[in-house]
Amino acid sequence: MTKRSKRKKEKKIKFKESHKEVIIKTKTDWLKKALVNKKKYEKNYNNSIKNNDAFWKKEGKRITW
Repeated sequence: MTKRSKRKKEKKIKFKESHKEVIIKTKTDWLKKALVNKKKYEKNYNNSIKNNDAFWKKEGKRITW
């Protein structure tokens, strides 16, 4: 496999670290196997803001203290 074909299988992920943007190249296979993606993260985040008590009640049952 050439370097060029390897690059096609990688996807860049962006996130902000304080005031600068960091880009992490991630293999497509890893993204497919991830437990959380951007859509799921945003859904959970929005739910935590809108229904804070219900969100943490559910998450509290999932987490082992």
